[in-house]
Amino acid sequence: MNAFEYIDELWSLFANNEELKDLLGIVDDEDYAFKIREEDVMAEGYESDRLPFIAMYFNEAWTTYNDFANLGYLYIDIYATMRNEVPAIRKIIVDTMHEHFNERVRNEGQQQSGVHAVYKYRLEFTPLIST
Repeated sequence: MNAFEYIDELWSLFANNEELKDLLGIVDDEDYAFKIREEDVMAEGYESDRLPFIAMYFNEAWTTYNDFANLGYLYIDIYATMRNEVPAIRKIIVDTMHEHFNERVRNEGQQQSGVHAVYKYRLEFTPLIST
């Protein structure tokens, strides 16, 4: 899979997870585009009253010894109003990455959200992606 296919597959898995949809507050079709983002989100790109949501994207990819695969650097950011909303969402994301992609968390932690009173937590993965 290339980076676009990987994100599309991941989006589909998240969008079809009923527990994650409940945690994110997805109630209609319009919510999907806002609650499961496929790009980096700047502070001016969201409204603090429409939390929580997740954003997933490849930040970059590094070459490997294999000309047909690069080591992708995948970020999955969780935005929430409070820290205690994040662990259940994190668990679903990590379990999905383990079960469907055999990927493990390489790095994680709180990040600056750019908006007062918005909690941002980042998960980082390094999947192989097709060149």
